[in-house]
Amino acid sequence: MEFLDANQRIKVLYGSELASYLSFYPSVALVTCNDVTELGVDCENEIDGVIACNTSSDDPIAELWKLYLTTELPEVSASVSEERLNDACRILAKLEPRESRMRKTLKTAKRIALAETSALGLGHVLAVIRSSLTSARLEEVKDILATVDELEPIEQYN
Repeated sequence: MEFLDANQRIKVLYGSELASYLSFYPSVALVTCNDVTELGVDCENEIDGVIACNTSSDDPIAELWKLYLTTELPEVSASVSEERLNDACRILAKLEPRESRMRKTLKTAKRIALAETSALGLGHVLAVIRSSLTSARLEEVKDILATVDELEPIEQYN
């Protein structure tokens, strides 16, 4: 769990440290994880409820990308076919699987397009992702990046 301490620094809590935090501060904490067992035995007594987010897809990360794209960029997602959108989401999921970065990536892509005074497109999103990858990771995903050229441009018209 991440939170800001008194000095406005982000702290990440796990296991017994998280359980201690939850028991010490009487409040509501929303904790996200892939599986409740990830939190550890120490946290079991502190969990009052679990909200499951079951996906109907074999590729939940791509499904999350699709959710973010349709929510954050409705004009873009509405202007392309379902098949192209799914292809783009599968590629994005392979390049950036962390949900915590998805919304930030889209916001940065919007800013880049605005600065260029151009229509927001998949290229802007990919540019943001590329800029965050190490050279070793770029080498790993070069084949995935090559498949992007096969997709027609996905753009939002300003």
